[in-house]
Amino acid sequence: MRFTIYSLSVIWVFSYIILLFYLYYVNKKPYKTTFLEEKYDKVPSSLTPSELSMLLYKKMIPSVFTANFLLLIENGIVAVEKRGNDYLFLLHECETITDSQKELTILLFHEIGDGDIVYLSQIERFCMDHSGCSTFLSGYQLWKSSLYREVKYQFYEQKKGYTIINIFRNAAIFLIIVNFLTKTNSILVYLLLFPTYFLYLYFYKIYKRTEAANDDYYKWLGYKHYLVEKSKFTKTEERNASIYGLILKCISVVEKKLPEHEYFILNLELVITKCIHRAILRGDRSIKIWNLR
Repeated sequence: MRFTIYSLSVIWVFSYIILLFYLYYVNKKPYKTTFLEEKYDKVPSSLTPSELSMLLYKKMIPSVFTANFLLLIENGIVAVEKRGNDYLFLLHECETITDSQKELTILLFHEIGDGDIVYLSQIERFCMDHSGCSTFLSGYQLWKSSLYREVKYQFYEQKKGYTIINIFRNAAIFLIIVNFLTKTNSILVYLLLFPTYFLYLYFYKIYKRTEAANDDYYKWLGYKHYLVEKSKFTKTEERNASIYGLILKCISVVEKKLPEHEYFILNLELVITKCIHRAILRGDRSIKIWNLR
């Protein structure tokens, strides 16, 4: 019996290694892209900041919040004025905003500000205590939930291998139980718990972009290189550089090439990111938890 259990365990381990290669090939290894250039000198596609974040990172990064706020400014829904070392944001009435834009304005102008106006310094101070963090986290969760529903495109393929993974898990559990009941107590069999746990952890964190999304992904990386190396932007490029530079994580480089009146972008990004991180760490996670995707 000891030899049988040991042999089955060895077979399980070798099969497990083969399975990992299979899962990597079908669920993670990217398709070969048709775009092979280092730089791409125009916006690759008409993605929103939230959609670009999903394409690049498979999640909504904090910079999406700032980028959507900049879109409100660009569309005239929010005005910005420099007041000494501070910035004033003024909200104008608009009936054509999306659900996520509405949640964003509620959080910044009604929860933090005075209804129609909010200062950058007010936003920065808001998450200094537990109460502010909890309120910010609640609004942030509602905003993010609305934003996920507005993403139009499917960038990632359906994962393959659920059935095989379950078979491997059940086989490992069966071997462990038999190992214990027969008092064989082989350490190798008990150690099967660790690769089984890793298998689930690995599987649920791997994603494979579709062929079209993979081409788009490399073009956006090329566009990032273009923004970083470009010495001066046209008016159209200034808009794209300020919005997409946030999501591409190169705004600190890009901002130096933007007009002086847009120098508030990096400050806004730093404040918003700090508030989000503080809210997630210190806020009440039970608030609106059902709105998380």
